[in-house]
Amino acid sequence: MFASTNKFSKEIAPPQPGIFNRKRSTIITILFFNILYLMLIFPSCKKDFSSLDYVQTTTFPPTGDDTTSHAFTWQMDTISYPTVFQIIPEVIWGSDTNDVWMAGHSDWWKARIWHWDGIKWTPHERAGLGVSVQDMIGFSSDDIWLCGRRIGDALPIRTIQHWDGIRWNIVNHNYEQHIRAIWGTSSNNLFFGFIDGKIAHYDGTSFTTYDTGTKAQILDIYGLDSKHVFATGIGHGLNNSADTTYYYIFRFDGNNWKVNNYYWRTVGDPDPDFPFNKLWSDKFYLYGISAYGLYNSSDFKIWNRISNVTNDPTAIHGNKYNNLFIAGYGGESVYHYNGKSWQNFPELNELDFWTWSMFCFKDHVFIGGITNDHNAYILRGRRVLKGGD
Repeated sequence: MFASTNKFSKEIAPPQPGIFNRKRSTIITILFFNILYLMLIFPSCKKDFSSLDYVQTTTFPPTGDDTTSHAFTWQMDTISYPTVFQIIPEVIWGSDTNDVWMAGHSDWWKARIWHWDGIKWTPHERAGLGVSVQDMIGFSSDDIWLCGRRIGDALPIRTIQHWDGIRWNIVNHNYEQHIRAIWGTSSNNLFFGFIDGKIAHYDGTSFTTYDTGTKAQILDIYGLDSKHVFATGIGHGLNNSADTTYYYIFRFDGNNWKVNNYYWRTVGDPDPDFPFNKLWSDKFYLYGISAYGLYNSSDFKIWNRISNVTNDPTAIHGNKYNNLFIAGYGGESVYHYNGKSWQNFPELNELDFWTWSMFCFKDHVFIGGITNDHNAYILRGRRVLKGGD
């Protein structure tokens, strides 16, 4: 019926000559992803036009004890469903390594939400009705939230759903817009980011809407605590023209959302030199990625570009400052930071794999992506511990 690790997963051995001979994506696939990525993430041209207080490329600031290892073994699981053309793993979240959720887009609703029990991936066929999942967060195995965009004539109230340990329940609301992002500290303190510059707060009972004063799509939300919450956004000019593109980082101070960083450009201008896509924080630094690199900030205002790591990252996550992963296109883009150095994994270098999502535990990482067959793949990394454990 659908793929599980019993049938479709494969172990990835350490690098050997000619171990991978997979073909690169077809022209159709390349065009599809280029167009989709351009529409969602970055506009087309370049020039510095900024009045922002950021700095240009620097070395990576945090240094510390080499307390975690770069040594991981890898296994890749195929996620497929009968008659489904495409599955895109937009987001991954887990309470532990035997309770991991993957959700995203598929042309059939039965294949949009999947669960890993430590042995196999199983679709939740009664979940996500009418919703292409965009983001997810959880606080325990029976307290998980997802948000998304409507598909077809699906009712807008389906765009927020909650897992109670038994079933996914629709959370009633009156918002018409698609919801791109979710973050919070508990089920009584959640933020939802919309595609029209609005951010809503949920207190467990009701929603409060905040207006950022822009029309930016809110791409991601991440916080250090309830009074230090950040969001990234991107928007276009008059009549949604791609000739002018606006980039934002917003900050919530406990009362209001305000513009923290701002940049705009027209055709021929360079790219912004601060992150406008995914965010992550270790409570000391705020990290961010865009199509042009990896950044971090300690004062949440001035951004340092980390130049010794791969360009074009599309996912970032960690569990501490010395256990951080980023990934982008292809296996060569998977990097790990251990508190002292960055390292990629030669055994993954030939993988034809576009990363969409990631979730990191202490000694495990789950990386979600898609290749030229339009099915999802989950790359599972497991740290090799001392003593052979």
